[in-house]
Amino acid sequence: MYSKEQHIAVRRIHKDQILEHIMPECNAPGQHQIWQLAERFWRLRYPSWPKLNWGLLLGCGLARFTSSKGKIIPAMNRFFTIIVSTSMYLIWNLKNTRVLETSTPASKIEIHNHWVSLMNSALRRDQLLTNRTKFGPLAFKKQLVLKTWSGTLLDEDSLPDGWIQSEGILVGIRPNTRKNGVV
Repeated sequence: MYSKEQHIAVRRIHKDQILEHIMPECNAPGQHQIWQLAERFWRLRYPSWPKLNWGLLLGCGLARFTSSKGKIIPAMNRFFTIIVSTSMYLIWNLKNTRVLETSTPASKIEIHNHWVSLMNSALRRDQLLTNRTKFGPLAFKKQLVLKTWSGTLLDEDSLPDGWIQSEGILVGIRPNTRKNGVV
């Protein structure tokens, strides 16, 4: 049973404090930019970006993309899960930083570079998790990781065939510097 004070406290929760609002529709600094980056990255490989809603965001790991013949495309499912879950993590992180630590929102350049850094970390994690010596039967299949990231890497045509074992491989969206003016 809740006390009267607890009921009053619950009623004071503002719409901008509810995840269902924060993730797909909030106008807080960075949120829209992050979803634009996610869509842009997705479109490096796939033509259409799904319309995001709270259910799709929450269930991103359950999304099932299929071919025109109805066959599930595991690499596409993984790529979507990585992009959406990482973007949600960053949105949540930015909100907490802004609300709990500083009232100053991150700049567009900081948000852009943080998102690119998180995607590069996800790529590197996938590369490391293909190590059969270290992870045995739990290691990711190299072919799945290759298919997941294929078409999304920086200077992909010039990468060596065994790039999955190479360090320094980056996603195809560059970090923002004042020189290149990317945002």
